[in-house]
Amino acid sequence: MKKFNAFQLKIIAVVLMVVDHVAEFAQPALSETAYYAMRYAGRLVFPIFLFLLVESFFNTSHQGRYVQRLWIWALGMMAGSYALIRLCDSLLGRTDAFYAQGYVEFDRLFYGVGNNIFLSLACIATVLVCVTAWKNTQSKSRWRIFCTLAPLLVAFFVVEGRYPGLYMALAFFIWHGKPVRQYFAFACVVAITALIHVGLGENMFVADGYNWMMVFALPLIMMYNGERGPHTKSAKYFFYIFYPAHLWILYIIARVALWR
Repeated sequence: MKKFNAFQLKIIAVVLMVVDHVAEFAQPALSETAYYAMRYAGRLVFPIFLFLLVESFFNTSHQGRYVQRLWIWALGMMAGSYALIRLCDSLLGRTDAFYAQGYVEFDRLFYGVGNNIFLSLACIATVLVCVTAWKNTQSKSRWRIFCTLAPLLVAFFVVEGRYPGLYMALAFFIWHGKPVRQYFAFACVVAITALIHVGLGENMFVADGYNWMMVFALPLIMMYNGERGPHTKSAKYFFYIFYPAHLWILYIIARVALWR
């Protein structure tokens, strides 16, 4: 039954995302069972956002402006995360206990890349623009498109979701309007990713090994009714504001709790 519009689907993903991130930041206070149960719930989030990204890409009348907005928020969050981390280090000190318990994830690489879904979505959306332009331009213009695309493909080594995220998005993009093929291609990407992790000897229920659970996002995606939902500015910018805000709040709580 097609019962969820894009906004409702996004709210479901946001709730699951918060559960996942609470577990990530509160791991020392959780039992192992509770921790992994909450992280499992979070595996459904990224595929839903990838699906909605592709839907928005096809439904927007200004694809360039849409991609630009993603980049602005991605870079803005990186700057905000950097400022927050430096502020906490200044006020609370660089607590060894905090970084020893795995929270260095939030501080790694370019300060915010590890937890910055905007950056992943911006990279993927830019790839979709390049693919669309490649299909619609003559061969002499394709070199410029390739020069834009090449560094983006390198970027997928560090952004959240990495290459499986790109492949999932391409599955939704290539077979847009053909839901059965979309679902099958998505399931294949998840299955291949899972087999790779098994081949690497990873446990299927811990760390990156549990990413096969992303396939459980499929029933929710299948209930998408093709409608956008509320057309208000608050609905449009809700996620852009909520995503960094909730991560920063959780980060502050974790830092203060360990400081005490």
